Amino acid sequence: PLTDTALSTPKSCRTAYAFGDRMARVAFEKTPSGVTGWVSCDAEETHSTGQQRDGWQAILDRFRCHVEAAG
Repeated sequence: PLTDTALSTPKSCRTAYAFGDRMARVAFEKTPSGVTGWVSCDAEETHSTGQQRDGWQAILDRFRCHVEAAG
């Protein structure tokens, strides 16, 4: 089951959630040039660190496209 906690301010939004025995942390921060986002999670053993990093980057890239299309 997923569990989460969140903290939001006018300039940032941070959340953390558990999935299985792993944790993920997500943060978005408003900057003068737009919004910067980060994802940090506990690694899993099936895929290499590089594959996992590329997968999370793809998720963030798709999210950016979604947000930009929504205006």
